[in-house]
Amino acid sequence: MQFQAELALLASIRPELGLDQDITGNGLPPLSSVVDPESKELDRWLDDTATLASGIDAKTAAAYLISIFVWRLGDILGALYLRGTSLPPLTADDLAVRLDAAGQGRSRDIQFRFRFSPPAGGHSFDRAGLVRSIIAIHGPLIEALYEKTRLSRRALWRLVTDGISGGFLEYGRRNDCVDIARGEAIAILADTTAPLYNRQWRFIEIAPDTVRAEWFRLRGGCCRLYLTADGEYCTTCVLRSSESQVERLRSLVERRAS
Repeated sequence: MQFQAELALLASIRPELGLDQDITGNGLPPLSSVVDPESKELDRWLDDTATLASGIDAKTAAAYLISIFVWRLGDILGALYLRGTSLPPLTADDLAVRLDAAGQGRSRDIQFRFRFSPPAGGHSFDRAGLVRSIIAIHGPLIEALYEKTRLSRRALWRLVTDGISGGFLEYGRRNDCVDIARGEAIAILADTTAPLYNRQWRFIEIAPDTVRAEWFRLRGGCCRLYLTADGEYCTTCVLRSSESQVERLRSLVERRAS
C-alpha cells in the first residue's frame, strides 16, 4: 500500500518526526482512547507538559501541548500530501500516539511517537479530504483539552493551523518546492467555514540585500509560553508586532549566512 510505504520512507529519512513502524503496538494507544473522558492519559500529557517551564498553568499546558503535537504531525501530513501519497480518510481512531518526557531543567522536552493504522483507499492531492482528516484527528483532542482547561477551542484550532502550514513550508524548504508547498497550504486552509481558518497566519519572504531570501510562516495563534517565568513572545508569535517579527527574522537569515 502506497500510504504505508511512504510512511516507512519518511520514518527512515526523518526519524525526528517520531513515526513508529512497529506493527505490534509498542504501547501506543489510539488518540481516541487518550482523549476519552474515562482515561487519565491526557492528564499525564498535560502534567508532563507543565514540567517544561516554571509557571505553566493549565491553559498554557494545553496550548503548548497541541503546538508540539501538531508541529510534528503537520510535518508528517504535509510531507505525505506533497509527495502525492494516496491519503486514506484519517480519524483519531486511526492514529496511535504516545508522549514521552525526558531531560532536566532547560533541556527537558516532550516528544511524540505516532503510528498510523488507517483503512485502505484514498486519493493523492485531495485538498478537501486532507481538511476532513485534519479536523477528524484534532477535533477530539481539542474538545478534550477545552473541557479540561477551558482554553478556547478557537485558540486551539489556531495552533493546529499554524502547525499544518508550518509543516507544508518545512517540506517545501527541504525539497526545493516552497512555492508549491505554500500554494497548497494556502488553498487547504482557505475554507472560511472550517475551524482551521483564520486570517492572521501568513507566509512571508525575508530578503536581506546581501543574502539569499527565505520564506517563513508567521503564526495566527499563541502557545502562551510568554506567560511563564522568563518567557517572551516567540519570534513569529501573533502577539508580536509585524515590524518586530520581520526584523528578528531578517537578523536570523543574516546570521545563518555569516
